[in-house]
Amino acid sequence: MLALKILGKLALGFISGYALILLIQITRGLFLPDVFWLVVLGFWLVGFIVLEVNLLWRKKNPFPRILKHLRYAPIAVLLLFIPITLAFDAAMIRYSKYKIHTYVFSNTPPEQKVKFELHNDYRGWCGNGYPAQEYWLYADTAAEGFSSSDAAVRARSLRASIELYDWLNGVKEGPFPQLIRQAEQDEDALVREITAEFRKSRPRFQP
Repeated sequence: MLALKILGKLALGFISGYALILLIQITRGLFLPDVFWLVVLGFWLVGFIVLEVNLLWRKKNPFPRILKHLRYAPIAVLLLFIPITLAFDAAMIRYSKYKIHTYVFSNTPPEQKVKFELHNDYRGWCGNGYPAQEYWLYADTAAEGFSSSDAAVRARSLRASIELYDWLNGVKEGPFPQLIRQAEQDEDALVREITAEFRKSRPRFQP
């Protein structure tokens, strides 16, 4: 019986601790330093272990409310945040696509370079994952205008696509490689010039 209790407490501690880590990831750590969250996790772990061991051996819990929060608060808050985060991500991604689409089909001079501030729903720890996810989220939207008969729209579509290109991972999938091949043969001089500038900055790129 004691062994089952210990296993149950270990399982609950693992689930609650994992929920706390996921919660930190979902909120992007509220943009606080990693050291801060390591300290928080450390205090949570020590508090959980001390109170659970005390209850297990002494059959007495001097801080029942604190232990209850340590056990279940991370799980409860995570379950609350998941649907909120999914809805927020969906809305912000849609808005970011709208910004790209608006730029591509706007009257902005195509000679002018562009810089986007877009929402990214990547919350992993891998540094390469962030630009890769941004590319897959928005590359198709940026490339939509390149089929236009308007050279200015094609130029803005090309600039948007270059801005969203995954420079870090050098991805060769999705719409970008085909777009570059077409841009090199485009009838408009500005489109070809933008493509040449990109090729000069990325001499090893092979579409």
